[in-house]
Amino acid sequence: MLSAYSLPTLWAHAFAGCVCVLGTPAAASTATEAITSEAEAAPIDGGTRQQEARRETLFAEAVALSRKNRWTEASKKIREVLAIRSTPKVLIALGYTQIKLDQFLEARATLDRARNDAAAAKDTGALARAQAALARLEKLTPQVTLRLRDDVRLTAVEVDGRAVEVSRREFPVDPGERRILVRGACGGTVDAILSAQRGGRLSVDATGLCVPETPKRPQTTPSDLHMPEAERAPPKLATDDPASPFPLAPTLLGAAGILTAGLGSYLYFDGRADHTAAISQCGKTCGSTEWNLQFEEASSRMLTGDILLGAGGALIVSSIVWWLIQDDGTQNETEATPTVGISPVEGGAYGSVLGTF
Repeated sequence: MLSAYSLPTLWAHAFAGCVCVLGTPAAASTATEAITSEAEAAPIDGGTRQQEARRETLFAEAVALSRKNRWTEASKKIREVLAIRSTPKVLIALGYTQIKLDQFLEARATLDRARNDAAAAKDTGALARAQAALARLEKLTPQVTLRLRDDVRLTAVEVDGRAVEVSRREFPVDPGERRILVRGACGGTVDAILSAQRGGRLSVDATGLCVPETPKRPQTTPSDLHMPEAERAPPKLATDDPASPFPLAPTLLGAAGILTAGLGSYLYFDGRADHTAAISQCGKTCGSTEWNLQFEEASSRMLTGDILLGAGGALIVSSIVWWLIQDDGTQNETEATPTVGISPVEGGAYGSVLGTF
């Protein structure tokens, strides 16, 4: 079994490569110091000797894997160490492996936990290292900014299927190819694929998302302002679209026009038939009293039919015009009705006319 005092050397060799994670040789030295000092300060009062022996074995396995740049497997071994007994310095070691795996958001959560645990244990060394790692990680973490109009309301923001608080206009992401999905309140969607680099600043253009319509205020009439609340008619919303009343009068006028035109057509064609018959008999009875009466009666019926036919047509046209004027007048009256908003104030109420007359 490896002794506890052989672990610092193993960790120093395994994590010397952390310089590429945090960017400076001093940072790499900090990483090595954090891990080696954790092994030196691992008393056995946290569990049985068998558990501590298992913990040392897992340390050694994690070191061997990290020296081969097998960071995923090394991370799993460190998690097993934490399952036996967690300390701030082991959490810091896990945070570094997560940074190597470009798991920046998980590394931030891990280092946050290490900082809190170190503060609770009054471990000033681990606390300082955790804070330094977090500060450096903040500069390395890519940031995405949403470009929106001020009046756009969002219902969902997702990064690779992970929900982000919709009120945030800037948020961190892990390095790599990221899919950003933004949904607006009125149904618009922006779906963007971004390549996030360490320390990069990216933006998603969502200015094309639609703006939901603002609900209109309830309508009342000016006379309602002075009426008691109990007697006041229920407010009528401006968004209501009541059905137009049936135009009875124009309909009756049109029906009368149709009947008149029909009667006129009948009289005209009936008189015309008798008029034609009288002309055809002119050779035999032309000029007689009986023929003259038949001819004049036929002509009179044709004339009456013409007059009635014209009057019926005029009534039909008038009914159509009336119908159109009445419908247009109703629409204009609705549009011209002022919208009055009543707002309670101390000592009473006031009204402001918002519409046009």
